[in-house]
Amino acid sequence: MGSAALAAKAGRNRRFGNMTTMKMTTINTAATLDLIQHYPLNFPFSHSDKCSIYIYIITWRVKAFQLTIKRELLSFSLRFSFFSLSQRKKMAGADNLRAQLNNYIKDMHDQGILDKHFEHVTTLQNEYNPYFVLEIVSIFCRDAENGIAEVKKFLDEPVVDYVKAIDYVHQLRGGSSSLGGNRMAIACHELRQATQNNKKEECLQALEKVKREFNTLREKLDLISQMERTILTNEGRMVQYC
Repeated sequence: MGSAALAAKAGRNRRFGNMTTMKMTTINTAATLDLIQHYPLNFPFSHSDKCSIYIYIITWRVKAFQLTIKRELLSFSLRFSFFSLSQRKKMAGADNLRAQLNNYIKDMHDQGILDKHFEHVTTLQNEYNPYFVLEIVSIFCRDAENGIAEVKKFLDEPVVDYVKAIDYVHQLRGGSSSLGGNRMAIACHELRQATQNNKKEECLQALEKVKREFNTLREKLDLISQMERTILTNEGRMVQYC
């Protein structure tokens, strides 16, 4: 993109109630500058004074510039945003990937792997906490893996401490339910019933089912996390220009 300049000049103010109009002019320049220059800004000024504002935004390297001017009770904002073709493609790509991610989550819901609780988790993610889903998924996978290992350790003992084993089963069920891991939560419920019945073989079989459902869930969550990271990377690049 060639060098370009945009100049905004405010002439004599005209009052219409509480509104003020500003005359805008666009000029071109052959010079290439790397800085944004604005001058003069002479405040305060009377009703009859002129306010001349010159804003130069030069070259494609300047992606966005914001200027806010206040005069008495009047304030107005000028915002100039320039996105290159590659940036617009990234924005469109991020939107497409987000749509693919939503469809993938819907498929997991239809298969019973995820339920509405996972959708609730995603709604808690916002611009102020963009990594919420990634963090929750990471914590869940770590805790679930440790919980399964602890239950296995108790069941491998000659004399099983079912009371302690049930504590970890409760944690597994609570974690999977809160995240929305529907099928894993059901498997954890079956494991809980087996531990309450103090039947070791039944517990071992139920634990194997929990492990299978966890591995399936973790595989799906890993893909969701990868897509989230890609989206955040693209959005993060765009934020630099906004």
